[in-house]
This record gives sequence, structure tokens and C-alpha cells, in this order.
Amino acid sequence: LDLSSQNICNMSTIGLSQDDTSELYRLSLAHNCIQSLDRGLINSLHSIGELDLSHNRIERVAEHTFRTVYFCHLLRLDHNRPGSASLSCSSSSSTTTDSGRCSA
Repeated sequence: LDLSSQNICNMSTIGLSQDDTSELYRLSLAHNCIQSLDRGLINSLHSIGELDLSHNRIERVAEHTFRTVYFCHLLRLDHNRPGSASLSCSSSSSTTTDSGRCSA
């Protein structure tokens, strides 16, 4: 699902439910104006394989935001506010790269 360049500033306005995302593999929210990521907003994406949040204005990632995202093998957070978003991967098969990506 490509929602890039849609002027989305708040992920809660997307309106995706768990039914909508249960089989969703790839979600691109790149090139929007998202400023923060909260745990509750990512919970419905527990089966996502690729999540692209690059080229936003993310300044804050809440602790344990990605704890319920078990199958994500690509998480892009590059080109956000430099040095302000820290990320730790919850999956034992993922690691964080210097570019802010989780990879298997």
C-alpha cells in the first residue's frame, strides 16, 4: 500500500484497522510530514514485512513502538530529523543498521 507523498502528518488519521492490515506486507508512508511514532499506532501492523517511514519529520519514537511488529524485515527511518529518532529492533532476527533500518 503506497501512501507516500499524501501530506499525512498524523498516523492516526490514516484509519487502518487490524482487519485492513492483517495481510498487508508493504506500507510506504514516505515523504509525508509525520513527526512522531507512538506504540498504539503501530499495533495494527504486527504482520507487516516492509514499513517505509523515510523522508518525514520524525523526532520521537516511543519506547517499544515496534515490539508487536514481528515479521518486519525492512524498516526505513532514514531522512528524518538527524540523530533524534533512536530505534531498537524487537525481533531476535533483526538488527539495526547505521541508516536506521532493521534487517534480518
